Amino acid sequence: MRLLGIAYDLGAPGVAWLAAHGLRLGTLWPFARFHQLWPGMVVMALAHWGWYFFLHTQRGLWHYASLPDMVRIVKTALWGTLTGTTLLFLWNRLESVPRGVVLIYFLLLVGLMAGARFLYRYFLYRNSPRAGAVPKQRALIVGTGSAADQLIRQMMTNALSPYQAVAVISEEPGPVGRELHGLYIAGSIDDIAEAARAHKAEILLVALPHAHRRLLSHILSEARKAKLPCQTLPSINELLSNQVSLSDLRDITLEDLLGREPVRIDWSRISADLQEKTILVTGAGGSIGSGICRELARIRPRLLVLFDNGEHNLYLIDKELRNRSPALNFQAVLGDVRDMERVRWAMKTFSPQVIFHAAAYKHVPVVEMNPMEGVKVNVFGTKNVADCAVEANVEKFIFISTDKAVRPTNVMGLTKRIAEHYCGLLNGTSKTAFVTTRFGNVLGSSGSVVPLFREQLTRGGPLTVTHPNVERFFMTIPEACQLVLQAAVMGKGGELFVLDMGTPVKIRDLAEQMIRLSGLVPDRDVQIVYTGLRPGEKLTEELFYENEAVTKTDHERILKAVSPRHDGRRLSTVLTRMEQHCRLGNVQEVLKCLNELAEQYRRE
Repeated sequence: MRLLGIAYDLGAPGVAWLAAHGLRLGTLWPFARFHQLWPGMVVMALAHWGWYFFLHTQRGLWHYASLPDMVRIVKTALWGTLTGTTLLFLWNRLESVPRGVVLIYFLLLVGLMAGARFLYRYFLYRNSPRAGAVPKQRALIVGTGSAADQLIRQMMTNALSPYQAVAVISEEPGPVGRELHGLYIAGSIDDIAEAARAHKAEILLVALPHAHRRLLSHILSEARKAKLPCQTLPSINELLSNQVSLSDLRDITLEDLLGREPVRIDWSRISADLQEKTILVTGAGGSIGSGICRELARIRPRLLVLFDNGEHNLYLIDKELRNRSPALNFQAVLGDVRDMERVRWAMKTFSPQVIFHAAAYKHVPVVEMNPMEGVKVNVFGTKNVADCAVEANVEKFIFISTDKAVRPTNVMGLTKRIAEHYCGLLNGTSKTAFVTTRFGNVLGSSGSVVPLFREQLTRGGPLTVTHPNVERFFMTIPEACQLVLQAAVMGKGGELFVLDMGTPVKIRDLAEQMIRLSGLVPDRDVQIVYTGLRPGEKLTEELFYENEAVTKTDHERILKAVSPRHDGRRLSTVLTRMEQHCRLGNVQEVLKCLNELAEQYRRE
């Protein structure tokens, strides 16, 4: 087929030259003057052939011919016509060549080359649904942009595609009533159910990578009315490039429907500040730690050190980064933040300039039942890393905190508040700038409610919620980690940055959304059962203390909280006692120390 196409293109100038004379002279049979026409035909053909191969026009695949191929054809025809005409003028001043022939020749040559490709694609598209034995679902496409264009092209040209596009839904009213690749644009989002009935659609495919989550929620609601299963393309941030394919289609997830606008991140500022740095991430195998590592991999720092005490989690993030970012210079280090000497060794060996401290025990019920281990990791693990950072003259230390540190009612929140307090006191005592970031729950992280609900759904339910009115702040892992990086480069030392979590979400609403995403009806197909609040659990979480002065920053999703200066000597005294009791295994005394500090924090 390729050689046949090249032969056709090489013969096109001769046909166009003869046809141009025939049209100009008003005859369909210009061969009577062939003895006069053949020299010009040879010159024009040679000029065309030269530009044809010089511009690599022969490389284009006919069955994927598109606008770039059309541009190359026009360039080939234009330069070939100009070159050939110039040579004929120098030879015989275009004797016996009517002037109109040159323009007609150019237009005919473009038409012959482009038209053949158009006809080939037309018959290919028309026959492709019958080219294979793959049964195809009739697909209603949502979107009229480049993503929809690419998706429809692939359905038309790929005989193995599981979908056959039957109509298009526009996200805007303007294109309604027009066509995209011969498919009727049947309406806007509100018309999905009607269009599905009219075109006998079996599935809804959303080709809107830039869609905000409220729009996705609206589309999903209309898909439910039409009783259509729904799939979507990932967001443009999740796609490796702007190119989309059928393999990118996936089910709509709860993260898609969180109801928050995409995060605006100043990657140029982050790159300028962190790209030439050696960065150490503690808890690098955890949900947040690994998320920070993925985001840092985008800017490729000088060296990224992954520090974690979980062998399996460290292995997983190590393997992922090797596969996804082969050019990234990184080192996986197995170590525990409770081991001061191991932390000190890592500081001396790699000399990090920036530390993201994400290592923590974070599950409220588990830490509540094992308070001493929570203290060892969240309090003294943080203290070890912070103290070693000061010893090693680390430039910046970013501590990852939680909304549960505000007026804590559980051991986990209390230990994180103590760590916040300690990092705040260290700032200004050395060359190390300490910055704290505080945010709420992260969707899909280990131990969060979403994986639990997914597991319960696979068993057929019920979904367990602690209380009908319990609500939490939520954001996605990429969103949280990107904002942490943004806050890190904004911080100069001593700041407590609070990530804007938006409006808190009722856990019951999350459960209902997940049931609906599974194509089921809450309280009919899957029950929701209330189990009661667990020890130390609050109905609602807070992001600020009343005595913290909250100000805006130059990023709309990041706020700054300024706390009153705390008594460092009192904290130091309590921590010394607490550390001694931890070594002795005296849980009751450790709890007394915690309660002593808790009274202070609850009064703030």
